[in-house]
Amino acid sequence: MKKVTAKMFFTVLWSGVCQAVKWFFGLFSCSKDPKVQEQKENQEQEGEEPKENQGESNKSESGGKLLAIVIAVAVVIAGLFMVGHWDEWYENFRYQFNFGKKLGDPWNSYVYDSIFFHEKNNGKGYLYNGYTGKKTLKHVCWVDDEVAEEPLVLFNDGEKYGYFNKKNGKLAVAAKYERAFPFSEGRACVVQDSLARFIDCEGNVVLDPKLVFSYWDYNAYRFHGGHCIVYSSKGLSEEQPPQAGLMDTAGKYVIPLNCDEITYCDTFWLVKQGNNSALYDLGLRPVIPMIEGDIKVEENNKIIGVTYSDHMVSKYDYKGNLLYDFCISDVRMLEYEKEEVQAEVSVVDGINGPVVHQSTYHPKATARLRVYVSDGHEGLMTADGKMVTKPLYLAIHAVDFDLYRCEVNDSYYSYSVLVNGKGEVVGRKKID
Repeated sequence: MKKVTAKMFFTVLWSGVCQAVKWFFGLFSCSKDPKVQEQKENQEQEGEEPKENQGESNKSESGGKLLAIVIAVAVVIAGLFMVGHWDEWYENFRYQFNFGKKLGDPWNSYVYDSIFFHEKNNGKGYLYNGYTGKKTLKHVCWVDDEVAEEPLVLFNDGEKYGYFNKKNGKLAVAAKYERAFPFSEGRACVVQDSLARFIDCEGNVVLDPKLVFSYWDYNAYRFHGGHCIVYSSKGLSEEQPPQAGLMDTAGKYVIPLNCDEITYCDTFWLVKQGNNSALYDLGLRPVIPMIEGDIKVEENNKIIGVTYSDHMVSKYDYKGNLLYDFCISDVRMLEYEKEEVQAEVSVVDGINGPVVHQSTYHPKATARLRVYVSDGHEGLMTADGKMVTKPLYLAIHAVDFDLYRCEVNDSYYSYSVLVNGKGEVVGRKKID
């Protein structure tokens, strides 16, 4: 048997391609019609000039050549387009082939890029590459669904916590921790032997504050602007949770462990101590100094709302500048019964004839002041918007044109007091 060389193979292949191209273009009359060619040769032998048939033949040849050129150009353009998008189409085909059939599986969840998590009830879940279909990490029971900009993702193998690389799905830090938190600013808090430490992406301990872990808060132990929330080993009493503080990357407490609550809110640190609150920026500069009341960061509106202990509400911008000092949620008028009595007569049909009903009532009138609502409490204001009392009352009712019954709640029981049009509580008056 004769040996086939590479030269022979490509020579035969090229010859076949040329024959196919020639046949293809022949379909569009690129070659001359055999009958027309034979007739032309006979005319030339007899000494006659071909006329009409010659013109028709030339037109046919020209039209066929033009059509063939157009199709050839289109084929070349399509070929170049396919070459330019080959990698994209090939990767998409691999993705659909390996993962597309599993897309409807409720146990598959997306992690990052081409990495997916397949969950199983028996705890033998795994990570796999959606393009290649190959498993990248076995024995995965849970994966943190908050994939941030950090390179590593937190997971649990059913007993311990570890981390894997979100780009390739491979193990980065072995699952050996009792508790663990997501990476932030290149560090992650892990708990081993009941002690909270911070590690880098290679699993090396970079900060050991000698802190006994005692309180689980998913939003704590994460760095924002070089600071993170930590908790003391125990509370002030058995009924109270541990106290919170703020620690920097060197392990120094920039806010002592004496706060009831610290929360990170849209580039701010919200600190609460008892009934007092304060708001600091990432550099720990006070935006709203410590006040008696509550502070809320409204991220959607980029506004800071402050509710004071007297139920007054004010709004500030993100720089701490006052926007509105008197914010209310509702205004209504008050009505009271006048002293005069009016009668109302009505006639209805009865069994034995018309029946006349007569009733009396006190006509109503509008009081001078209005009621406004702030933080679920009510206060008095004039019709032109001037505040008469702060919103100290649960409800307000008009007694007379300029006298009001205001309900008070002192945490033990409710009662009412009379308040005049100046906002003063009216005491008992001696009758002469």
